[in-house]
Amino acid sequence: MVAAASVYVIAHARLGSVPALAAVVGVWLMLLAYAPLPERVRGLGVRLSVFVAVAYASAIGVDTCLATGPRADSFVVAQSRRGMFMADPVLGHRMVPGWQGTYDDSVVQVPVQLNGWGHRDDEPRGESIDDDVLLVGDSFTFGQGLPREHTTQARIEARTELRAYSTGVPGWGAPQARHVVDTLPWRGSTVVYLYCANDAEWTNVEPTANDVWDGWAVTRKPAPGVVLSDAEVEQRVQALLRSREPWPRATATLRDRLTLKAVRGVVLAFRDPNLRLLGSPSSAYRAEFRPRVVEQVEAMRRRAAELDAAFHVVVLPAMMEAEAGRWAPATEAMIAAMRGAGIEPDLGLLERLEYDDYLTHDGHFGPGGADITAGYVIELMGE
Repeated sequence: MVAAASVYVIAHARLGSVPALAAVVGVWLMLLAYAPLPERVRGLGVRLSVFVAVAYASAIGVDTCLATGPRADSFVVAQSRRGMFMADPVLGHRMVPGWQGTYDDSVVQVPVQLNGWGHRDDEPRGESIDDDVLLVGDSFTFGQGLPREHTTQARIEARTELRAYSTGVPGWGAPQARHVVDTLPWRGSTVVYLYCANDAEWTNVEPTANDVWDGWAVTRKPAPGVVLSDAEVEQRVQALLRSREPWPRATATLRDRLTLKAVRGVVLAFRDPNLRLLGSPSSAYRAEFRPRVVEQVEAMRRRAAELDAAFHVVVLPAMMEAEAGRWAPATEAMIAAMRGAGIEPDLGLLERLEYDDYLTHDGHFGPGGADITAGYVIELMGE
């Protein structure tokens, strides 16, 4: 027992809990083979060992099935968007005016072209933008993974005579949306902030948490009070690049299988509804961040009133929120915070969107989700 406990402690420190358990089982099997044990004890040990081995092998099979299927490759995504962003002292990062390239996440490949203002939209017809509706938000508003003709602003224009202008940028949150509404020379009838749950996470609450390094959009401040140096950022980027090389990638995949990463993820998600419905743990949605989001939303509403424009906060359900038909606790808390400030968010998309309306490999809108959102915005404007 002392030997088994020692093996477990050492293996756990070096490898993790599941390989440590496997090491203990290995020691037990050696004892069964060589130690002078009574036949009854030996038989019980063999049956127990077989049971553990079969259970573990079955768990690996379940883990493999859970992890199988199309998924976005973070390295390919980073490579395909390298150079699309530029650093900004106020916004953290923004898109490079006139940039052209192909978004490629190993599942979808779509061309991306930005106009002279750094937005994924047509060139403005003058020094100001007079489109009817201004869309502000993040990668959902940008239309990540979608051809331009399937984005929300394009579907609004295809379904009506309205003109929609999109300022969505991947990785943006409420502070950047407010900055756009405050500074963009726009004159129209309606401002729509497409709110996503991750807008209440730290990196979207604090604009300067994000930065650009060597053409990549990176996180400079991963947590309050933590600032990564250039060397640390480079180390993280290089580690990501190495992890995509064939041998390290195969090694990492094997390690994930042996440590039952997917199974552990399911268990954790079962215990944490925010992780299950939003993809991030509850610790990412800290209560002290909510007033900062509300402050930005209030400022956008005031600015829209100054422009004599209507203002809407349309809450976009995450893919699993749409599948479950209910808001995650973090989303509900943010909705309550807005209502407490006298802001009534528009929540109707939860009843309209379904799992198949999303790109299942990365959780962004598919063509159906963007089209339904466009129809919802059109209805709000009619009201």
